[in-house]
Amino acid sequence: SGPQQPGNLGRAIGPIWTWSNAEAPAGEKSMGSWTARVYTAEQQGRLGLDEEGNADWAKLVGKPGSEAAAAIKMFNPDLTVHVIPDGNPVTCDFREDRVRIFVDNSDAVVRAPNKG
Repeated sequence: SGPQQPGNLGRAIGPIWTWSNAEAPAGEKSMGSWTARVYTAEQQGRLGLDEEGNADWAKLVGKPGSEAAAAIKMFNPDLTVHVIPDGNPVTCDFREDRVRIFVDNSDAVVRAPNKG
């Protein structure tokens, strides 16, 4: 493999919000001798994350499909995200780079999105 391209340097180092356009945590948590930045309860519900910024897409259930898709793409820009009416047929192939979000007639997410 050739030299690493400048656009990829540091991409795997540090929290995603330090090297991308992802929203930064707005809260703080005392860790004893130091303070960690954490996502607030409001951010967790809106972005589908846990306190540390890990995906918890179950928190997106009930949100508008477009809002859920934007939250997933913010923290996982390489994923292809599809918003699909619940009950519509989909292919049976599994793709690690694809997320399907199923919504009801009012565009509310009906179950936790997942890869596939």
